[in-house]
Amino acid sequence: MQASTIILTGTTFITATVPAAALTGPVTVTTGSTTLTSSHAFKVLPTITSFTPTSGGAGTSVVIAGTGLTQTTLVKFGSVKATSVTVDSDTQVTAVVPAGAITAAIHITTQGGAAASKTKFTVN
Repeated sequence: MQASTIILTGTTFITATVPAAALTGPVTVTTGSTTLTSSHAFKVLPTITSFTPTSGGAGTSVVIAGTGLTQTTLVKFGSVKATSVTVDSDTQVTAVVPAGAITAAIHITTQGGAAASKTKFTVN
């Protein structure tokens, strides 16, 4: 995915704006016929901005909104893994509340890192 803004600073520095829906992985820079690839991955950190509904019991589908969610590998309600997880888009994941979940923050793990909701999901 190409950066949305690129600024050259002299001959040795490039400033690039990370585009929406970017993925964790190496960075490549192409100039003319030369392509260079970073030896380390650039990490896209996830965020959780909201979730709905804010309460429910086991089996409830919860839509989690945020950014950097495309590479979601795990969703937990507190310390209990969601029954199922569907990545809907880079800004939305749907997870099913597991049996044994307690009132706690929702946690998402991606290839780029992890995030927790600022508010708790209430288990009824």
